[in-house]
Amino acid sequence: FTYSFYVHGKDYVNSLTSEGYALNDPPKVFDGSVDEALLDRPFVECNGENVAVDWVKIAEDGNGVIVRAYEFAGKNASVNISLNEVFGSKKAYLCDMMENIICEIDSETAFKPYEIHTIRFV
Repeated sequence: FTYSFYVHGKDYVNSLTSEGYALNDPPKVFDGSVDEALLDRPFVECNGENVAVDWVKIAEDGNGVIVRAYEFAGKNASVNISLNEVFGSKKAYLCDMMENIICEIDSETAFKPYEIHTIRFV
């Protein structure tokens, strides 16, 4: 059981979410090697203050990389979500939760309050 206090200002939602992730999911260390391209920047970049990338995985059918992100502050958001170029993806598709493609999207993605997006990069 872990219990924590966090002192915050008036706009606590953004900082509280990131602090909660840091507390509940600490960094993990593994033996092995990493492609040099992954050392300079993360797997996924998201420029939204109130949108969090929850996880990244290989698609169930093996075709592409799946990124799941959600809006956590109860606000509309328009963000750019991009995958590191080491994965070689050219296109992004909005999918349902079962990873079925709904439509192609550009780099900018709109989120409604508390909305979850599943994006397939191919």
